[in-house]
Amino acid sequence: MVVIKGIVRRQNGKVLPGASVFPASEPDLAVVTDQNGAFELTVPASQLPAGVLTIAYAGLADYQVAMEKAQQQPLLVTLPPKTK
Repeated sequence: MVVIKGIVRRQNGKVLPGASVFPASEPDLAVVTDQNGAFELTVPASQLPAGVLTIAYAGLADYQVAMEKAQQQPLLVTLPPKTK
């Protein structure tokens, strides 16, 4: 198992509590960012070579990053507004 930690922010730099963070192939492993926008997700090591991590929040654009890159600690993510 591998632990991925990070912080999710809005485009204006404010932290984003309540964002979902999950492996794209296993959404049932999702965690939610805390009041500081921080998350800690444990994923099987088998996910790393080709896996994709998804960060989502209603009203903002989803962000996806390769699991291997997501191991860089802490992972800092900025979610921009959704475009039409």
